[in-house]
Amino acid sequence: MDTWDWAGFVVGLAVVSLALGDMWITIFHKDFEGPLAKAVQHSTWRLTIAIARRTRRGRRLLVSMAGPVMVLFTLAAWLSLYVLGFTIVVWPQIREAFLTDPGIDPSRMGFVDALYYSGVTGTTLGFGDISPATSLFKILAFVQSALGFGMFTATITYLLSIIGGSAERNALAVRVISQTGGSGDGVELVAAGLGIEDDADLRRRLDALTEAVHTVQEVFHQLPVLDLYFRSREPDHDPEPMLRSLAEAALAAHLLASDPSHRTLKRSAQELDNAISQVMLVVGRQYFPRRVHAQLVHPEPAAEDRVFLDELRRRLLDASPGLVLESSGGSPELALACRLRVFMRALDSLTAWSVIQPSRYRQRDDTATVEADDG
Repeated sequence: MDTWDWAGFVVGLAVVSLALGDMWITIFHKDFEGPLAKAVQHSTWRLTIAIARRTRRGRRLLVSMAGPVMVLFTLAAWLSLYVLGFTIVVWPQIREAFLTDPGIDPSRMGFVDALYYSGVTGTTLGFGDISPATSLFKILAFVQSALGFGMFTATITYLLSIIGGSAERNALAVRVISQTGGSGDGVELVAAGLGIEDDADLRRRLDALTEAVHTVQEVFHQLPVLDLYFRSREPDHDPEPMLRSLAEAALAAHLLASDPSHRTLKRSAQELDNAISQVMLVVGRQYFPRRVHAQLVHPEPAAEDRVFLDELRRRLLDASPGLVLESSGGSPELALACRLRVFMRALDSLTAWSVIQPSRYRQRDDTATVEADDG
């Protein structure tokens, strides 16, 4: 091979390395996404949301298709680069270093033939009508086939992980809806048992939710694509109302624990607070600007956070008038209230949740609340 042939060889292997490296990072480095996968997924989601903002019917179906489509596009991008890279390697030598069936004229073979050979070899089909004649390209054919088989195996593993993680996230969302009587109201989750169950029962419910939140946190950490993108046609499965309800439940538990007769709830309230705060930080680190993520790490409560806590306090008192609750909440409550406000507004700017969600899920930011027709 001459200098240009070797140059093509190096460039082709670099393209193959880009595809395999991005795939390896995304699939096997569980808390990180490859740059190519991230770009494809974010672009697909932004396009989906842009279309959803401009239509009133079929939004839910459109958004529910975004996750599978972006995964399909990601896999297609990896495979395309992989095949293209080996095509660039083979192309300069397709006439000299390969044998063909009698019906194929070697002198007329070119890029398309190299692409065809790379595709059938990389996908392990190996028709044999074009086959390597030199030791170097025989070894490359073996390597390409082996890597292709590994890619398909890794892809199946990745898809199964996404399906399993999505099921765990949806299970927590369904549990939240069930424990709030279908309202998705975090205060209702805590207040529903007042006068019916004792504090030990409420602690067990809160602790079970905390454990489930930790599981979902690990899912979000390992599979960032599940943080925002994978949606069901069932709105109760969406992460926004689930995360908001859990944060409100933690705040309500904090306030309830300020009553002397419910002090034993303090630890469970704090653990649920810590769990949901960690989920916010994981999502924020992955998707939000540094400035917004810094506000989640070091919250600076505002007057509206105190107003929000006072509203939660009023609702708890309406549910059980005999309670003696602090008027504005303490430091943990204010910090979580601030995180919830910052998190939900930043999340809405990415997901258009206030447009897509049914109106029965209200945002605290009234300016973002829009009546939505799901279609």
